[in-house]
Amino acid sequence: MLLLSLLGCDDPALEPFAASLSSWDEGRTALAAGHPADAVTAFAAARTRDPGSVALRLWEAKALADAGRLDEADARLTELVHADPKVGEAWYNRAAYRARTGRLAESAADLREALALGTRSALEAADDPDFAAAREDAAFAGILPAQPLEASAHGPDGSVFVGSRYTLSLAITALPKAELVIERLGVDPGCLRLQRIVQDDHAEAGQTQRQFAVDLRAEGPCDAPIGPFAVRAGAARLALDPVAVKVEAPPGATAAVGLPPLPTLVPVPGALAPPDGGFLARRGSDGVVAMGPLDRVILGGGRPPDVVLEWRVDGQARANGGWWRTSEPVALSADGWSETVP
Repeated sequence: MLLLSLLGCDDPALEPFAASLSSWDEGRTALAAGHPADAVTAFAAARTRDPGSVALRLWEAKALADAGRLDEADARLTELVHADPKVGEAWYNRAAYRARTGRLAESAADLREALALGTRSALEAADDPDFAAAREDAAFAGILPAQPLEASAHGPDGSVFVGSRYTLSLAITALPKAELVIERLGVDPGCLRLQRIVQDDHAEAGQTQRQFAVDLRAEGPCDAPIGPFAVRAGAARLALDPVAVKVEAPPGATAAVGLPPLPTLVPVPGALAPPDGGFLARRGSDGVVAMGPLDRVILGGGRPPDVVLEWRVDGQARANGGWWRTSEPVALSADGWSETVP
C-alpha cells in the first residue's frame, strides 16, 4: 500500500522516495526471477535516490552476491557495518559471503557479532547452507552447533515410591517450523503407567524451546532405564541417553503386571493441536489422539482419554485433548463436535 500511495502521489517532495521504491520493487522482482545482474542495477538506482537506506544497501549486497560478485558485496557490507555497527543483518550476511570464499576466520568473527546482536539464532546459522562447510573449522568452535537441534532428558533426582508420580522431563530446542518426532527406544521398564504429557513452547531469536513434562505413575518396584530416545526435528537428529528409573516399594511388594507398554512414538501435543483453534483427530501407531479448544472436554467412546495431552505457549494453555489406547474405531465427541476415527 505504501508503494502504491507514493507512486500515485503528486507531492514533489515524495517523488525521490517513490522512484526509490519503484526501483526497489524492480530489484526484488528481478531477484525472484533469477536475474541478479538486473537486480544490482535496480537496487543501485534505488540507493542513489535514497542513499541513507540500510535496507537498500543490504538488498544491493545480496544481488551482488547472487551475481557472483562477492568481493563487491563484501565491500558494500563493510561500508555498512562501519557506518552502523548495530546492523546485525550486515554482519550476518558478510559472514555468509566470507564463508563462501573460504575466509573462515573472518566469517566466524562476523557471525559472532551477528549472533550477539540477536539477528539470528545459532541454530538458524547451523541450518544455513553457507556455513555447512565451516562447522568443522576450528574458528567456528563454540559458535555453531553441529546441527540445528539441541535436546536433553532427565528424571527425578533419586528414587520414587510405588504409587507416586515419576516425571520425565525433555527439553528440545529446534527451528520453529521443524517437525518434531520423539521416539523411545530400548526395553520398557515395565513399572510405569503414562498418564499425562504437557508441552510448553517458548519462541525466541529464531528458535523454539519445547519443554515436555511426561507424567507417569510408578505402579511397581523396578530399577531399569527408560530410553534411550531418538529426537528428530526436520532433518536433524539427536540420540539421548537412557534415563534411570528406580521405584522403591515396601518389602514383599510384587512387580507390576498388565501395564500397557509405553509408546514408542511419544505424542507431541503442539504438533497435534489444530492451527485454527478447532478439533483434530487421527489414528497413530499406538492408538487414537485428539486435540481441541481449552473449553471443550473430548471423550472417546464416552470415556476420558487414557493419557491427557496439553499444549502451552509461554505457560499459557492453548489446547487440550488426549490419547486412547485402542486398535478399534473410536467415536470422539465434545460439545458441538463429533468424529469417528476408524
